[in-house]
Amino acid sequence: MAAADRHGGSGRQWSGWPAAVFAGFVLAACTPSWSESDVQPPVAEQPYITMPTDPARIAVSEAGSERRYQSLGEITVTLHKTTILQPDPTEAELAALMRAKAATIGADAIIETRFQRIREGLDGSVLEGRGQAIKFLD
Repeated sequence: MAAADRHGGSGRQWSGWPAAVFAGFVLAACTPSWSESDVQPPVAEQPYITMPTDPARIAVSEAGSERRYQSLGEITVTLHKTTILQPDPTEAELAALMRAKAATIGADAIIETRFQRIREGLDGSVLEGRGQAIKFLD
C-alpha cells in the first residue's frame, strides 16, 4: 500500500504555508498600538480632588500659564508602535491620550508639554509625552 493511501490523501503535502504567513502579517498589521500612562502628584502638595472633565476641553501647551492654577501632577504617556507595518505614533495621538488621562483627574489644561521619540527602528517606535496637569483657580 502506498504512503498516500495510508494517510488518506493524494500523496501531496499541504502547501498552505504562504497563506499562513500572509495571514500572520495581516493580523500583525491590524494589531493596535498600545500606550501606558501615569500621573505623579506634586510631592509637597496635597492632592487636589476634583470631578473628571471633558478631554476635548483640555488645552495642551508647551508653554506655562499666566492664569492662577493648582498643579495636579505630572502626566506621562508613552505610545508604542507594535509592528513595522503600522505608522509611527504622532504627537497628535499622544496629546489625545494625555488629554484623556488628564480628564480623569479633573484637569483644565496640560502645560509645559514635551514630546520625545524614545526609540525608532524596525521593531517599533516609541513616543513619550510629559506635561503638568493643572486646574485653574480663577
